[in-house]
Amino acid sequence: MSYKKEYKNYGLMNDLVVRPLLKNSPVAHELVSRIISEVINIPYDEIYHNLKYINDDRLFSSKIVDAKTDVMLETKKYFINIEICYTNGNTRNRQMDTYNYELYLSQAYKTSDYNNMKQIIQIMIENYDYFGNDEFKYEVVFMEKNLHLTEDNFITKYHINLALLKKYHIIVSEMRKML
Repeated sequence: MSYKKEYKNYGLMNDLVVRPLLKNSPVAHELVSRIISEVINIPYDEIYHNLKYINDDRLFSSKIVDAKTDVMLETKKYFINIEICYTNGNTRNRQMDTYNYELYLSQAYKTSDYNNMKQIIQIMIENYDYFGNDEFKYEVVFMEKNLHLTEDNFITKYHINLALLKKYHIIVSEMRKML
């Protein structure tokens, strides 16, 4: 699927729309809290009452290209980066990883800081199936390749497949026509 076709199908999945919408609305605070709660299985109230938005420019170096995240949040335990993704490719993947590493590095000023670092969670809401397995949610952690043992869950990425919802909606629509 080409970029133009993906973008046309999800016209509101645009950084210029999403950033202000998710940052400046009380309804958005509730929505974002519910998304985070469902994705990472943390009680909604814990997220809702402890979630604060972070200024984009605070964490990222001026040396990083396009250092603005869509929505960066923080709780007492987590840094949470929500990204709306409507294109797939190596550049986007590397950009997302750069955000995570910058968050990681921004927490360590001295050796003792490594014991008190917040876990980094990145939620990528995508209009395509990242791994192509028709899953709604993929959880990605650092893992040993052959043994499939987790090395570190300090940085966890979630790919949320909105394309699956569209596919489900089409199937339901077709079933309703048949009834």
